[in-house]
Amino acid sequence: MNKMHRDSLKLMKIGACLTASVFLIVLAVLWFIQFKNFIPIHPYVFIGIALIGLIIFVLDFFVFPKLTYETSLFQLGEEEITTLNGIWNKEKLIVPYVTIQNVEMEQGPIMKRFNIKSLKIITAENDMEIPYVHEHEAETLKAYIHQKMNNLDVRRSHD
Repeated sequence: MNKMHRDSLKLMKIGACLTASVFLIVLAVLWFIQFKNFIPIHPYVFIGIALIGLIIFVLDFFVFPKLTYETSLFQLGEEEITTLNGIWNKEKLIVPYVTIQNVEMEQGPIMKRFNIKSLKIITAENDMEIPYVHEHEAETLKAYIHQKMNNLDVRRSHD
């Protein structure tokens, strides 16, 4: 099975930093509210919130990206696409090419900086995502999936 692109680790760490930044802004607003005596807040509340934020940041920055990278796998077979996701709860999703309605590529501004895209495979029942693959690999995967879909359409029209 294939893994995400190696730069996905950097993307996940940048996401952790953005989350920590929002958390620090919330903490600063709480401190400002307390400083202006709008609402009295005990100092232990700040210490507790800061410790919780630090623990979440450490897990989000150091632990979860590596675990997610190691446990998110995908494979394009002859008849179906298989993804395996989950750190603690493993989820195996199998989508036959017959059920695929569309394939979309998604790329945010940070992903663009690293030339990374995610493929979103849309079916009538559910959606599947192949996250964080290199742009060229994403194009190749999309073309391969479309080729498989077209081959199935041709076979169905001859039957």
